[in-house]
Amino acid sequence: MSYEAMEQAYKQLTDEQQKAIYNITLLLLSNQEQQQDKPKKRVFGQYAGKATAVFADDWEMTEEELCSL
Repeated sequence: MSYEAMEQAYKQLTDEQQKAIYNITLLLLSNQEQQQDKPKKRVFGQYAGKATAVFADDWEMTEEELCSL
């Protein structure tokens, strides 16, 4: 879809719908900025100082479970 077609479709939306699109856009931009941040660094149990690992924010194992491996 071209930008011009999107702009015309946007102008046909109600004010409420335009505000919803605006809020969704802000949310997507905010999420994109957060994903670009550096991930949290953690000590990797018995391998501390010998190896490194990076875990995403959606990592579901607790630090206690990880260290008990």
